[in-house]
Amino acid sequence: MAPIKSSSRGNILTTSRTRNRKHEHGHVVRKPQQEILLGKAQEQRTVYQLKRYRHRIVELAMEAVKPLSKLSLQKYVGPGKTLFEWMCSLEIQFWFHKHRRQSERRIRRAWAEESGGLPFPQPMPNKALPSTEFMQEGIKLISDIFFFGALQHCSFTWKADLRAREGMLGQAQEPLNYSPNWQNIEIDPKDAHEHDETPDHVTSVIDTLLHECTHAFLSIYSCHNGIEETEAPRRRGKFNRKRHCRRQRIGKSCSDKKCQEQWARVSGPNGHGTAWLSIATHIGQIVQRDIWHRAELKWEYLMRNDFVETGVVIRKKDITKFSWNTRAKVEAFWHRATQVQEKIKAFEWWQKRRLGRREGEGREAREEVYQEFRRRAFEEEKATSVAEMELVIEE
Repeated sequence: MAPIKSSSRGNILTTSRTRNRKHEHGHVVRKPQQEILLGKAQEQRTVYQLKRYRHRIVELAMEAVKPLSKLSLQKYVGPGKTLFEWMCSLEIQFWFHKHRRQSERRIRRAWAEESGGLPFPQPMPNKALPSTEFMQEGIKLISDIFFFGALQHCSFTWKADLRAREGMLGQAQEPLNYSPNWQNIEIDPKDAHEHDETPDHVTSVIDTLLHECTHAFLSIYSCHNGIEETEAPRRRGKFNRKRHCRRQRIGKSCSDKKCQEQWARVSGPNGHGTAWLSIATHIGQIVQRDIWHRAELKWEYLMRNDFVETGVVIRKKDITKFSWNTRAKVEAFWHRATQVQEKIKAFEWWQKRRLGRREGEGREAREEVYQEFRRRAFEEEKATSVAEMELVIEE
């Protein structure tokens, strides 16, 4: 990341309330508040940098991964306890919302059967969905623990039928009437844990919230690899304004071709490139290990989907950016993806030579070779299982 810069008004780590003042005898006296700020300058360095600069998405992800790789939480002490209590409260609210159409007597009976001996909450919680204020508290906790308090401008909304209309459980996007520095997280409140293969409804919501908070962090503070895209309608009738490279001053577009060429691998067509995966795997490891063992941030499924869509393979040296407990799976995926790419290249060369196509009509060729690769893999797996079965029978 870019180093901290000074201006005519002083270093950005100091404010008007914390500058030096001269004693009546001419000696410089430091206020206690300034001493505290200077002592914590190294800890707060990243937050100030984020607010001042727009970063390459890779550099931004690595700045987030550094503290995450050393982070350890405790379920019953400190910030981990606060986050765990929030998740437990979320689970209780969703449980009562699920039984909202039943009488209090049946609710108490179901609680006695399913709670494992926990006392019935007094007073009985509201049967409505968790409020947006409550979800906002969760975003703040996630921001403080995993993103060093950087998600200050992030709002939350329940979006009914989001999965039915958009085919997704949640999304993070710019609100219509706010600046690009704001993000609004929307989550479908309907129970879809069977769809995303999570153990229960609340775990699905927690996974989606962590997923979208990672998107919001990268969207607010990264340069998007210089890719221009149209924004949402703005105030005062300004529509479809182009977003240029966010590392440059306003009005200047990105001239870094290397940065743009890395877009498919680093950012990804759906935002699940190397940058998102490196952060998500670390957060998933911490939450699953220390706070909520049922949490799973379905990163494998998303990584496969992006590869199928773009055909871009992650680099082997990028595997070290993932959390240690996922590197074996990522390396196995890298080997399989490399084999598929080699088959695609051979197939496209054959098409070009035999059919005379200039590019082999890449997308169609890719789909054909994917189907062929899957068919052969299935046949090989079937033959292997049959052979193993025969060996068992012979024994």
